[in-house]
Amino acid sequence: MNETHPTMARVFERTGLEPSALALKINVSPQSVTNWSKRGISKTGALEVAKEFGYSVDWILTGEKEQWLDRIMRVEDVSEVCEDPAAEADIDMFHYMVPLFDWDFDTTWRMDDVSDFVMRPSNVPEWSVCLIVQNQSMASEFNPEDMIFIDVHISIDELKDSDFIVVRKDGVPEAMLRQLLIGDSASEKYIRPYNPDWPDQTVIRLDDSYEMLGKVVAKLITYD
Repeated sequence: MNETHPTMARVFERTGLEPSALALKINVSPQSVTNWSKRGISKTGALEVAKEFGYSVDWILTGEKEQWLDRIMRVEDVSEVCEDPAAEADIDMFHYMVPLFDWDFDTTWRMDDVSDFVMRPSNVPEWSVCLIVQNQSMASEFNPEDMIFIDVHISIDELKDSDFIVVRKDGVPEAMLRQLLIGDSASEKYIRPYNPDWPDQTVIRLDDSYEMLGKVVAKLITYD
């Protein structure tokens, strides 16, 4: 007799749903739920369950973290959320998540390149992605390990002077975070590091050899 995979056992236990009812609830085929029950839920499936019920993706996949968000989080200038998902009915933090990418992500933002999923603050666009700052080039505005949310649908023509953007130069595998400077005309755009102590203070003309990948719209601050 086949045992239910632990990832799905957790979901069935917490939701109290049968496989067919769960499939209907998260809008997947009953066969998908059957397959997950045998082999373990996929990341995409875990995301759907998390969006519907507000569980932590980490908890679904590993069982090692709390079922609900295990620390108070504040998004600077965006929204505040608390541990109890029922405490603030107008905050949809527990119903949406965004993909977390490494800095060498593919420009098409393929799901195959997603390293994890994180909770999306309510005022951050659904089409955003998340990155974790890696170095001091943008300190003190953005420090290593800061989690930033990027609007990937914004066009370069919508950017304003001093915006923080993610760009990548042709032929370079990793993207970088920089501050935008607009010159005397809207067509003159430059990027620079924000940290005045960063070794490379070069101001770069944002020409056709650079691809603008998105604008920073929020920074997550966590309190342990």
